Amino acid sequence: MEHPYHRSDMRLKNSDIDALGHIIRVPLLKDGDEGYNTQIEVLDPKNEGDRAQIYQMWTITQFAEHPVAIEALAHFNLAGDTEGKENWTQLLEHIAGVTAIALRLESILEKHGASTVNADELKDATLYDNLEKPYAILAGREGLATAALVHDVEKPAELAAAKDMMKRPLSAGGLENSLDNPIIRDGALWRWLQAKKVDEGIIIAAQNTGRSDRLYSEYDDYPEGMIKKVIVQREALAELLSVPVDIVDGMSPTERRRKSIESKGRMAAIVGIADALAAQFKFQGIKESDIDATSDYYLSRKKDPESVMFFGQDWPEYYKQVRQYMIEQVPAENRVALVAELDELTHEDIFNETVLPTVLGETNPLAAQKLRYRRSP
Repeated sequence: MEHPYHRSDMRLKNSDIDALGHIIRVPLLKDGDEGYNTQIEVLDPKNEGDRAQIYQMWTITQFAEHPVAIEALAHFNLAGDTEGKENWTQLLEHIAGVTAIALRLESILEKHGASTVNADELKDATLYDNLEKPYAILAGREGLATAALVHDVEKPAELAAAKDMMKRPLSAGGLENSLDNPIIRDGALWRWLQAKKVDEGIIIAAQNTGRSDRLYSEYDDYPEGMIKKVIVQREALAELLSVPVDIVDGMSPTERRRKSIESKGRMAAIVGIADALAAQFKFQGIKESDIDATSDYYLSRKKDPESVMFFGQDWPEYYKQVRQYMIEQVPAENRVALVAELDELTHEDIFNETVLPTVLGETNPLAAQKLRYRRSP
Protein backbone atom coordinates (compact mmCIF):
# COMPACT_ATOMS: atom_id res chain seq x y z
CA MET A 1 0.00 0.00 0.00
CA GLU A 2 1.26 3.45 -0.85
CA HIS A 3 2.37 5.63 2.06
CA PRO A 4 -0.41 8.13 2.89
CA TYR A 5 1.80 11.15 2.25
CA HIS A 6 3.59 9.71 -0.79
CA ARG A 7 3.32 11.60 -4.06
CA SER A 8 3.06 9.09 -6.92
CA ASP A 9 5.27 11.16 -9.26
CA MET A 10 8.35 12.32 -7.35
CA ARG A 11 10.27 13.46 -10.43
CA LEU A 12 11.30 17.09 -10.22
CA LYS A 13 10.09 19.47 -12.92
CA ASN A 14 12.37 22.09 -14.43
CA SER A 15 10.38 24.75 -12.59
CA ASP A 16 11.04 22.96 -9.30
CA ILE A 17 14.79 22.97 -9.98
CA ASP A 18 14.75 26.63 -11.02
CA ALA A 19 12.92 27.68 -7.86
CA LEU A 20 14.36 25.26 -5.30
CA GLY A 21 17.62 23.96 -6.71
CA HIS A 22 19.62 25.77 -4.03
CA ILE A 23 18.35 23.13 -1.58
CA ILE A 24 20.61 20.71 -3.49
CA ARG A 25 23.41 23.10 -4.46
CA VAL A 26 24.12 24.90 -1.19
CA PRO A 27 24.86 21.80 0.92
CA LEU A 28 27.51 20.78 -1.62
CA LEU A 29 29.51 24.00 -1.21
CA LYS A 30 32.75 24.04 0.74
CA ASP A 31 34.20 26.54 3.17
CA GLY A 32 35.42 29.46 1.08
CA ASP A 33 32.87 28.98 -1.71
CA GLU A 34 30.49 31.85 -2.40
CA GLY A 35 27.17 31.05 -0.74
CA TYR A 36 28.66 28.51 1.67
CA ASN A 37 26.22 28.06 4.54
CA THR A 38 27.51 26.73 7.85
CA GLN A 39 24.01 26.29 9.23
CA ILE A 40 22.83 23.49 6.93
CA GLU A 41 22.27 20.28 8.86
CA VAL A 42 20.45 17.25 7.45
CA LEU A 43 20.61 18.43 3.82
CA ASP A 44 24.42 18.21 3.94
CA PRO A 45 25.98 14.93 2.69
CA LYS A 46 28.96 15.61 4.97
CA ASN A 47 26.60 15.18 7.91
CA GLU A 48 24.10 12.63 6.64
CA GLY A 49 25.76 10.79 3.76
CA ASP A 50 23.26 9.25 1.33
CA ARG A 51 20.35 10.21 3.58
CA ALA A 52 20.96 13.86 2.69
CA GLN A 53 19.47 13.22 -0.76
CA ILE A 54 16.29 11.93 0.87
CA TYR A 55 16.08 15.00 3.09
CA GLN A 56 16.65 17.22 0.03
CA MET A 57 13.88 15.49 -1.95
CA TRP A 58 11.54 15.73 1.01
CA THR A 59 12.20 19.45 1.38
CA ILE A 60 11.85 20.25 -2.31
CA THR A 61 8.69 18.23 -2.91
CA GLN A 62 6.93 19.50 0.20
CA PHE A 63 7.15 23.02 -1.21
CA ALA A 64 6.88 22.15 -4.90
CA GLU A 65 3.55 20.36 -4.59
CA HIS A 66 1.89 23.33 -2.83
CA PRO A 67 1.29 26.23 -5.26
CA VAL A 68 0.70 28.87 -2.59
CA ALA A 69 3.72 27.73 -0.58
CA ILE A 70 6.06 27.96 -3.56
CA GLU A 71 4.66 31.38 -4.41
CA ALA A 72 5.17 32.45 -0.81
CA LEU A 73 8.84 31.42 -0.96
CA ALA A 74 9.36 33.68 -3.96
CA HIS A 75 7.44 36.52 -2.32
CA PHE A 76 9.56 36.34 0.83
CA ASN A 77 12.84 36.06 -1.15
CA LEU A 78 13.45 32.41 -0.25
CA ALA A 79 13.20 30.78 -3.69
CA GLY A 80 12.77 31.48 -7.37
CA ASP A 81 14.62 34.30 -9.11
CA THR A 82 15.60 36.15 -5.94
CA GLU A 83 19.06 37.32 -4.96
CA GLY A 84 20.47 35.90 -1.75
CA LYS A 85 18.02 33.00 -1.45
CA GLU A 86 20.99 30.67 -0.78
CA ASN A 87 21.58 32.47 2.53
CA TRP A 88 18.21 31.21 3.77
CA THR A 89 18.46 27.55 2.76
CA GLN A 90 18.59 26.58 6.42
CA LEU A 91 15.15 28.15 6.92
CA LEU A 92 13.65 25.89 4.25
CA GLU A 93 15.39 22.95 5.93
CA HIS A 94 13.83 23.95 9.24
CA ILE A 95 10.32 24.38 7.83
CA ALA A 96 10.60 20.98 6.12
CA GLY A 97 11.59 19.48 9.46
CA VAL A 98 8.62 21.05 11.22
CA THR A 99 6.39 19.62 8.50
CA ALA A 100 7.75 16.10 9.00
CA ILE A 101 7.37 16.34 12.78
CA ALA A 102 3.83 17.70 12.56
CA LEU A 103 2.68 14.98 10.17
CA ARG A 104 4.18 12.27 12.37
CA LEU A 105 2.59 13.68 15.53
CA GLU A 106 -0.79 13.84 13.81
CA SER A 107 -0.54 10.27 12.53
CA ILE A 108 0.25 9.05 16.06
CA LEU A 109 -2.72 10.93 17.51
CA GLU A 110 -5.06 9.47 14.91
CA LYS A 111 -3.65 5.97 15.50
CA HIS A 112 -4.72 6.27 19.14
CA GLY A 113 -8.22 7.49 18.35
CA ALA A 114 -8.08 11.25 17.85
CA SER A 115 -10.42 12.69 15.25
CA THR A 116 -8.88 13.25 11.82
CA VAL A 117 -7.18 16.53 10.93
CA ASN A 118 -6.91 17.35 7.23
CA ALA A 119 -3.33 16.33 6.34
CA ASP A 120 -3.11 18.76 3.43
CA GLU A 121 -4.16 21.67 5.63
CA LEU A 122 -1.65 20.61 8.28
CA LYS A 123 1.11 20.57 5.66
CA ASP A 124 0.00 23.97 4.39
CA ALA A 125 0.20 25.43 7.89
CA THR A 126 3.70 24.07 8.52
CA LEU A 127 4.99 25.17 5.12
CA TYR A 128 3.80 28.74 5.70
CA ASP A 129 5.21 28.89 9.24
CA ASN A 130 8.33 31.10 9.55
CA LEU A 131 8.28 32.36 5.94
CA GLU A 132 8.44 36.00 7.01
CA LYS A 133 11.58 35.48 9.08
CA PRO A 134 13.98 37.15 6.57
CA TYR A 135 11.73 40.22 6.51
CA ALA A 136 11.61 40.21 10.29
CA ILE A 137 15.38 40.07 10.65
CA LEU A 138 15.93 42.88 8.18
CA ALA A 139 13.23 44.98 9.82
CA GLY A 140 14.87 44.54 13.19
CA ARG A 141 18.40 45.36 12.12
CA GLU A 142 20.12 48.23 10.34
CA GLY A 143 21.96 45.73 8.16
CA LEU A 144 23.00 42.13 7.94
CA ALA A 145 26.33 41.48 6.25
CA THR A 146 25.68 37.75 6.27
CA ALA A 147 22.46 35.93 7.08
CA ALA A 148 22.39 34.68 10.65
CA LEU A 149 20.65 31.46 11.50
CA VAL A 150 16.99 32.22 11.49
CA HIS A 151 15.67 29.87 14.12
CA ASP A 152 16.06 30.56 17.80
CA VAL A 153 17.39 27.15 18.75
CA GLU A 154 20.50 27.51 16.66
CA LYS A 155 21.12 31.25 16.85
CA PRO A 156 24.64 31.96 18.20
CA ALA A 157 24.79 33.61 21.60
CA GLU A 158 27.34 36.08 20.30
CA LEU A 159 24.89 37.71 17.85
CA ALA A 160 25.90 41.32 17.90
CA ALA A 161 23.72 43.93 19.52
CA ALA A 162 21.59 45.75 16.96
CA LYS A 163 19.46 48.84 16.65
CA ASP A 164 15.86 48.85 15.56
CA MET A 165 14.31 51.10 12.98
CA MET A 166 13.90 53.89 15.56
CA LYS A 167 17.65 53.74 16.34
CA ARG A 168 17.08 52.58 19.89
CA PRO A 169 19.76 50.28 21.27
CA LEU A 170 18.76 46.68 21.90
CA SER A 171 20.30 43.89 23.89
CA ALA A 172 21.97 41.01 22.04
CA GLY A 173 19.60 39.20 19.74
CA GLY A 174 17.77 42.13 18.16
CA LEU A 175 14.14 42.02 17.15
CA GLU A 176 14.01 38.77 15.18
CA ASN A 177 11.40 37.21 17.46
CA SER A 178 10.21 40.23 19.41
CA LEU A 179 6.73 41.65 19.36
CA ASP A 180 8.44 45.02 18.88
CA ASN A 181 9.42 43.88 15.40
CA PRO A 182 7.27 45.78 12.88
CA ILE A 183 7.01 42.78 10.53
CA ILE A 184 5.68 40.54 13.27
CA ARG A 185 3.57 43.27 14.84
CA ASP A 186 1.90 44.20 11.56
CA GLY A 187 1.44 40.62 10.38
CA ALA A 188 3.08 40.69 6.93
CA LEU A 189 2.66 36.94 6.49
CA TRP A 190 -0.87 37.00 7.86
CA ARG A 191 -1.95 39.69 5.42
CA TRP A 192 -0.25 38.00 2.47
CA LEU A 193 -1.94 34.66 3.16
CA GLN A 194 -5.31 36.35 3.58
CA ALA A 195 -4.87 38.02 0.19
CA LYS A 196 -4.27 34.56 -1.28
CA LYS A 197 -7.61 33.38 0.20
CA VAL A 198 -5.94 30.83 2.48
CA ASP A 199 -8.35 29.41 5.05
CA GLU A 200 -8.29 31.35 8.33
CA GLY A 201 -7.72 28.20 10.39
CA ILE A 202 -4.59 27.41 8.39
CA ILE A 203 -3.34 30.99 8.81
CA ILE A 204 -3.85 30.83 12.57
CA ALA A 205 -1.90 27.57 12.72
CA ALA A 206 0.81 28.93 10.43
CA GLN A 207 1.35 32.32 12.00
CA ASN A 208 4.63 32.37 13.88
CA THR A 209 4.55 35.50 16.03
CA GLY A 210 7.55 34.78 18.19
CA ARG A 211 6.59 35.54 21.76
CA SER A 212 2.96 36.45 21.26
CA ASP A 213 0.23 34.51 23.02
CA ARG A 214 2.55 33.10 25.69
CA LEU A 215 2.76 35.74 28.45
CA TYR A 216 0.15 34.27 30.77
CA SER A 217 1.85 34.24 34.16
CA GLU A 218 0.74 36.67 36.88
CA TYR A 219 1.48 40.38 36.53
CA ASP A 220 3.75 40.30 39.57
CA ASP A 221 5.96 37.73 37.83
CA TYR A 222 7.05 40.22 35.15
CA PRO A 223 9.38 43.21 35.28
CA GLU A 224 7.75 46.58 34.73
CA GLY A 225 9.06 46.83 31.17
CA MET A 226 7.07 43.77 30.07
CA ILE A 227 3.70 44.63 31.64
CA LYS A 228 2.39 46.44 28.57
CA LYS A 229 3.00 43.35 26.43
CA VAL A 230 1.29 41.14 29.02
CA ILE A 231 -1.77 43.43 29.00
CA VAL A 232 -1.96 43.35 25.20
CA GLN A 233 -1.86 39.56 25.18
CA ARG A 234 -4.55 39.25 27.81
CA GLU A 235 -6.75 41.67 25.89
CA ALA A 236 -6.22 39.64 22.73
CA LEU A 237 -7.20 36.45 24.57
CA ALA A 238 -10.32 38.12 25.94
CA GLU A 239 -11.28 39.16 22.41
CA LEU A 240 -10.64 35.65 21.13
CA LEU A 241 -12.85 34.16 23.86
CA SER A 242 -15.50 36.91 23.57
CA VAL A 243 -15.30 37.68 27.27
CA PRO A 244 -14.37 40.82 29.26
CA VAL A 245 -10.69 41.15 30.05
CA ASP A 246 -11.38 40.94 33.79
CA ILE A 247 -12.51 37.35 33.22
CA VAL A 248 -9.12 36.58 31.71
CA ASP A 249 -7.38 38.43 34.55
CA GLY A 250 -9.26 36.23 37.02
CA MET A 251 -8.00 33.00 35.45
CA SER A 252 -4.96 31.14 36.67
CA PRO A 253 -1.90 31.05 34.38
CA THR A 254 -2.73 27.43 33.51
CA GLU A 255 -6.30 28.38 32.61
CA ARG A 256 -5.12 31.24 30.39
CA ARG A 257 -2.68 28.99 28.57
CA ARG A 258 -5.28 26.28 28.17
CA LYS A 259 -7.93 28.65 26.81
CA SER A 260 -5.44 30.06 24.33
CA ILE A 261 -4.48 26.59 23.08
CA GLU A 262 -8.06 25.32 22.91
CA SER A 263 -9.32 28.39 21.07
CA LYS A 264 -6.89 27.82 18.18
CA GLY A 265 -7.39 24.07 17.96
CA ARG A 266 -5.35 20.94 17.40
CA MET A 267 -3.75 21.89 14.09
CA ALA A 268 -2.24 25.04 15.61
CA ALA A 269 -1.11 23.07 18.67
CA ILE A 270 0.69 20.50 16.53
CA VAL A 271 2.38 23.07 14.32
CA GLY A 272 3.41 25.13 17.35
CA ILE A 273 4.98 22.31 19.32
CA ALA A 274 6.63 20.83 16.20
CA ASP A 275 8.25 24.21 15.54
CA ALA A 276 9.22 24.68 19.19
CA LEU A 277 10.90 21.28 19.48
CA ALA A 278 12.69 21.25 16.11
CA ALA A 279 16.36 22.18 16.42
CA GLN A 280 16.83 23.17 12.79
CA PHE A 281 15.27 20.00 11.28
CA LYS A 282 15.85 17.56 14.11
CA PHE A 283 13.10 16.74 16.58
CA GLN A 284 14.27 17.08 20.19
CA GLY A 285 11.60 14.89 21.80
CA ILE A 286 8.26 15.76 23.36
CA LYS A 287 8.59 14.54 26.95
CA GLU A 288 8.30 17.23 29.62
CA SER A 289 12.00 16.74 30.28
CA ASP A 290 12.69 17.42 26.58
CA ILE A 291 10.72 20.66 26.81
CA ASP A 292 12.72 21.66 29.88
CA ALA A 293 15.99 20.77 28.12
CA THR A 294 15.08 22.88 25.09
CA SER A 295 14.15 25.75 27.39
CA ASP A 296 17.57 25.45 29.05
CA TYR A 297 19.18 25.53 25.60
CA TYR A 298 17.50 28.85 24.86
CA LEU A 299 18.47 30.23 28.25
CA SER A 300 22.12 29.32 27.72
CA ARG A 301 22.17 31.58 24.65
CA LYS A 302 19.71 34.37 25.38
CA LYS A 303 20.84 36.56 28.23
CA ASP A 304 18.69 39.69 27.93
CA PRO A 305 16.18 40.05 30.82
CA GLU A 306 13.06 39.54 28.70
CA SER A 307 14.39 36.33 27.15
CA VAL A 308 15.45 35.00 30.53
CA MET A 309 11.95 35.65 31.86
CA PHE A 310 10.20 34.26 28.80
CA PHE A 311 12.18 31.05 28.28
CA GLY A 312 12.52 30.37 31.98
CA GLN A 313 8.88 30.89 32.86
CA ASP A 314 6.36 31.11 30.02
CA TRP A 315 7.78 29.05 27.17
CA PRO A 316 8.14 25.66 28.93
CA GLU A 317 4.83 25.92 30.77
CA TYR A 318 2.98 26.80 27.57
CA TYR A 319 4.33 23.82 25.63
CA LYS A 320 3.75 21.43 28.50
CA GLN A 321 0.12 22.52 28.28
CA VAL A 322 0.18 21.93 24.51
CA ARG A 323 1.49 18.42 25.15
CA GLN A 324 -1.30 17.76 27.67
CA TYR A 325 -3.91 19.15 25.27
CA MET A 326 -2.68 16.77 22.56
CA ILE A 327 -2.87 13.80 24.93
CA GLU A 328 -6.47 14.67 25.77
CA GLN A 329 -7.41 14.50 22.07
CA VAL A 330 -7.65 10.70 22.31
CA PRO A 331 -10.10 8.60 24.38
CA ALA A 332 -9.11 8.26 28.04
CA GLU A 333 -8.51 4.52 27.72
CA ASN A 334 -5.90 5.13 24.98
CA ARG A 335 -3.87 7.83 26.70
CA VAL A 336 -1.34 5.62 28.46
CA ALA A 337 -0.39 4.00 25.15
CA LEU A 338 -0.29 7.40 23.42
CA VAL A 339 2.00 8.89 26.06
CA ALA A 340 4.32 5.89 25.80
CA GLU A 341 4.60 6.30 22.01
CA LEU A 342 5.06 10.07 22.19
CA ASP A 343 7.75 9.69 24.82
CA GLU A 344 9.65 7.24 22.62
CA LEU A 345 9.41 9.40 19.49
CA THR A 346 12.77 10.49 18.06
CA HIS A 347 14.12 12.32 15.04
CA GLU A 348 15.22 8.98 13.62
CA ASP A 349 11.68 7.59 13.89
CA ILE A 350 10.31 10.59 12.02
CA PHE A 351 12.80 10.02 9.20
CA ASN A 352 12.07 6.29 9.05
CA GLU A 353 8.28 6.52 9.25
CA THR A 354 7.48 9.79 7.44
CA VAL A 355 10.35 11.25 5.41
CA LEU A 356 11.86 8.09 3.90
CA PRO A 357 8.65 6.30 2.84
CA THR A 358 7.21 9.52 1.46
CA VAL A 359 10.19 9.97 -0.86
CA LEU A 360 10.82 6.34 -1.85
CA GLY A 361 7.36 4.84 -1.35
CA GLU A 362 7.32 1.19 -2.35
CA THR A 363 9.57 1.72 -5.36
CA ASN A 364 12.90 0.69 -3.86
CA PRO A 365 12.55 -1.33 -0.63
CA LEU A 366 16.24 -2.34 -0.58
CA ALA A 367 17.38 1.28 -0.75
CA ALA A 368 14.85 2.24 1.90
CA GLN A 369 16.10 -0.53 4.19
CA LYS A 370 19.70 0.62 3.75
CA LEU A 371 18.88 4.27 4.48
CA ARG A 372 16.80 3.67 7.60
CA TYR A 373 18.26 4.75 10.91
CA ARG A 374 18.98 1.79 13.16
CA ARG A 375 17.98 1.78 16.78
CA SER A 376 20.79 1.11 19.21
CA PRO A 377 20.40 -2.27 20.95
